[in-house]
Amino acid sequence: MDMKNYSNIIRKSGKLRIGTRRSRLAVKQAELFCARLCQILSLSPEDIDYVPVVTHGDTIKDKPLSEIGSVGVFVKELEVALRDGRIDIAVHSLKDMPTVLPDDMTIPCVMPRDDPRDTLICKNAQTLATLPNGSRVGTSSARREAQLYWHNKKLQVESLRGNIDTRIKAVDSCAIDATILAQCGLDRLGIIDTTYMTTLDLDTVLPAPAQGIVAAEILSHDTDLATALARINNMQTWYCAQAERSCLAVFDGGCILPLAAYAQYDAEQKLHLRAQLFSHDGSKMYSASAKAHACEAVNIGKKVAQELMIKAGDDLSSIVQHSVR
Repeated sequence: MDMKNYSNIIRKSGKLRIGTRRSRLAVKQAELFCARLCQILSLSPEDIDYVPVVTHGDTIKDKPLSEIGSVGVFVKELEVALRDGRIDIAVHSLKDMPTVLPDDMTIPCVMPRDDPRDTLICKNAQTLATLPNGSRVGTSSARREAQLYWHNKKLQVESLRGNIDTRIKAVDSCAIDATILAQCGLDRLGIIDTTYMTTLDLDTVLPAPAQGIVAAEILSHDTDLATALARINNMQTWYCAQAERSCLAVFDGGCILPLAAYAQYDAEQKLHLRAQLFSHDGSKMYSASAKAHACEAVNIGKKVAQELMIKAGDDLSSIVQHSVR
């Protein structure tokens, strides 16, 4: 199939309709995805319509994710829009997506991974180790909460939800002393303030599985569109995501699970997966890692997850049960 025919296939309705959440970051991610789409498939920006969709997670902002059910809360309404024919492609942060998709959905491509690290936003400290005892740190992430307590049990971790701007303003106004955000989101929005933003190295804080990865989701039966989108799939990122998400899938805990996982290629171009499982209070941490060829990405993830389960032993049931409440 030549390049000219790709544009004909993916513009069945005259425009390629891209579904995205309404937040500034989500829209920016969709724009970055579409820029890559236009570049590789020789489309024009005029060929694309953005369709904003309000998700369940966007409508309930006064409760922690653990109380509203974190699995798919930023995804399901976009999937409904795909089924209803309102959009052709849904663009997501891959870390928000359930590890098991509905039978009628598929992920045909991912973007090249952006910076996967977390960043500390704090006026009076530049590292987790230098956060004063009693500091109020806002986050809605079970992983980050556990990691914070792992580094300093005398912190006060408070529930904080909202977009990037809202969470930075909470620090600016001294409503909290610090928060932790994904560096990729700051980069995508062009937010740079070296005075009190410190990116945390991966040896200190491992990220959430698939952090920094933007993915497309489409209907499984739309094979022509899947074939077109496969042209923009970044295979290195794809295998890293497979390893990290297959590790998470073994626990079936979604983003409520205090699990960190990160895969990268070593000097020999083997895939190296590291993962950490925490108790929710951060008092215990179990780690595991494995290396293999990229084609074994799914098996690497399963192997590392099984090792974590063995190491956690009797603590595993309480960690998982706490994650599904």
